[in-house]
Amino acid sequence: MTIKTVKRDELVSFLDTFLNIKNIQDDSYNGLQVEGKDDIKKVICAVDAGLEIFEKAVEQNADMVIVHHGMFWNGLNPCITSWKKKRVEILLNHGISLYAAHLPLDMHPDVGNNAQLLTLLGFEKEKPLACIIGKY
Repeated sequence: MTIKTVKRDELVSFLDTFLNIKNIQDDSYNGLQVEGKDDIKKVICAVDAGLEIFEKAVEQNADMVIVHHGMFWNGLNPCITSWKKKRVEILLNHGISLYAAHLPLDMHPDVGNNAQLLTLLGFEKEKPLACIIGKY
């Protein structure tokens, strides 16, 4: 069996376009958060960019991890220390890329979390889905 390979930058470009990353305001730094190797053969998806997920990615020989909740957010300390240092080290030491899509994934009209939930519940989507951003 031949394993297909895709260039990291091509995959990132596809995801950025498909999820409309540039046009959705978010506190998450959506898109490629950590750059790994150029060739992607295996991708792991998860909700959170946690240490356990990154360790699983190493065990599974993954080249990219795609998450809903990434590691880098507006308003959070950007320093790479403590828990963040451990996570970034694992990714860099193994050439694993990290891609995050928060609100762009929530809001996608076809594959988004909101659209999928409406479909699962048997509702029809009548208008584009939106998220309300504000202080709680």
